[in-house]
Amino acid sequence: VFTMFDNRFGRQAQYDAVAIVSAGGGASPAIVRVTGRDSGNPAILVTTDYILPPDDIILRMETTLTNTGDEAVAPMQVGDAIQWGLTTHFAPGWDNRGRNVPGDGHDIGGKTLDVEWVAGDGLGSSYGLVSETGLLELSNGSTWSDANVAYLSLPANGGAATYSRIFIVGDGSIASVSDRALALRATPRGRLAGRVTEAGTGLPIADATLTITTSQCLGIAGARSHTIARTAADGTHGADLPPGAYRVLVQALGRASAACATVAITDGTTTPLDVTLEAPGTLRWSCADPAGTPVPCKVSLVEPVSGDRIEGPQLG
Repeated sequence: VFTMFDNRFGRQAQYDAVAIVSAGGGASPAIVRVTGRDSGNPAILVTTDYILPPDDIILRMETTLTNTGDEAVAPMQVGDAIQWGLTTHFAPGWDNRGRNVPGDGHDIGGKTLDVEWVAGDGLGSSYGLVSETGLLELSNGSTWSDANVAYLSLPANGGAATYSRIFIVGDGSIASVSDRALALRATPRGRLAGRVTEAGTGLPIADATLTITTSQCLGIAGARSHTIARTAADGTHGADLPPGAYRVLVQALGRASAACATVAITDGTTTPLDVTLEAPGTLRWSCADPAGTPVPCKVSLVEPVSGDRIEGPQLG
């Protein structure tokens, strides 16, 4: 994550000094301050404080721009460019119209969206960015997002302004990021919680995903992304959601998906959702030529489109 000014990738802060303002400890945050100039206008001084609260999963970033020039700077977009690395970006509220899977919030490359937060998830990692007020003006490529946070005007000869945003480190799920984003924005919310187990045995199913959408279930036209929760080793799951009606599709690798559930969330309460998935079966095959001689072959497994099910390699 690095600063981006005037909605132009490559125009950013060029820092030349770093200082520890506070080492933190106890109830005090650690604060690192970097200072430099705007690469596109050296008359603009840039100071960013990176503020790490104790025992938390957030990093607050506060950037101050100071205009030392003789000419005022008209309202300028300020924000951050995000490189998603080995994670895949995700945005809430996206219906994925005309694309692969309706309601898949990951499929946002090439789109410009106004969102409260943005996140990315990968193998064992998730993180995201949120502004406590207003919306992020989000432009997206295949592996990056440009997030405009604010518009700042800088009067001549010392005019200054500050913008703030927060980087969140999750536990590998989108929901761990969205939970913190909703709290930071003081959004009214309830909680969806429960357990995913195996039918017949009652054994917990770890690492199952709960894709939470509005309007329709994932894969059905009209579905809008909201967040994705993931079960822990004991099969438990949880996600904070603004009040409203949601659809929940539970999936686990190698198992048939459960029927899409409908839940209603109210402010300040927990809505239970316990789900069972069938035990995985075993498929064995062999390939032979017309004479019955074994030959090497490739077998592709896909789940057919039927009702609430979606097409794709869901079987592992």
